[in-house]
Amino acid sequence: MLRFVEIALGIGLVSALLAGPTPAPGDNVRKTAPNFTLSDSKGAAVRLSDYKGKVVLLDFWATWCHGCKTEIPWYMEFQNRYKDKGFSVIGVSMDEDGWKSVKPFIEEQKMNYAVVIGNEALAKLYAVDARQR
Repeated sequence: MLRFVEIALGIGLVSALLAGPTPAPGDNVRKTAPNFTLSDSKGAAVRLSDYKGKVVLLDFWATWCHGCKTEIPWYMEFQNRYKDKGFSVIGVSMDEDGWKSVKPFIEEQKMNYAVVIGNEALAKLYAVDARQR
């Protein structure tokens, strides 16, 4: 039952993202997500601002997170299915050892979207609790 709920929530999230946000009555101004620039596994700069005008699923994750490992194949499918409709996924790994564990993981999984290594400042900016439990 839990897996069905997770799948339904994931599908609902993507559907809502592709449909766009519903502004509050009288609110015609969208807030821009805080920009960042981080390097991918090949050293190329990934700037959130380069995705302006697209729907971006920003996924904070870690290789030790079991739920994250479940979601990644879904995000890969979303990337394949909706990339031509202005949808992109950016994975922000919060692994403390950085590329040491992340690079082999993304190669093994054949992740098809941008992956960067996050930091405490970015986690704080996006109000993400990135501590391992």
